[in-house]
Amino acid sequence: MTEARQASSDEAPQPTAFELIGGEARVRAMVDRFYDLMDLEPEFAGIRALHLPTLDNSRDKTFWFLCGWMGGPDHYINRFGHPRLRARHLPFAIASSERDQWLRCMAWAMEDIGVDEALRERLLTSFFATPPTGCATVPVDSRRFVSGERARICCIMPVRSRIRRRT
Repeated sequence: MTEARQASSDEAPQPTAFELIGGEARVRAMVDRFYDLMDLEPEFAGIRALHLPTLDNSRDKTFWFLCGWMGGPDHYINRFGHPRLRARHLPFAIASSERDQWLRCMAWAMEDIGVDEALRERLLTSFFATPPTGCATVPVDSRRFVSGERARICCIMPVRSRIRRRT
């Protein structure tokens, strides 16, 4: 074993985003705040319209998914199998406007529950790089979503194709 490999294997593992945010209770608080904001704030009407009248099912599924996605328990996979984000979101018209609303709503939720700024930026960058549909990804300056201002954000990039609308 080389010195470099020995040094890296002796280092303590880095904490996961799940651990850094504070575990299940904090992920639940973040998800609940996210859906509360989606219900309350007019700027998120576009993504709210993509959901059922009640958000209870979405709250649970998003909580279960994010726990595992952030490095915690795989609640979602244990219940439903592989998340298949793209396939599960194909019935919905999700373009750059909806993506930006989702990111801004999540940024606001993380800010409201007091997630550390560095972790917020890390998570937003990862969320942006994990599109549920055919949206193209480009490097993003996550500070656009965590500026602390409650203003609308502008579109980062044009969508390559429009996903078919739900009927």
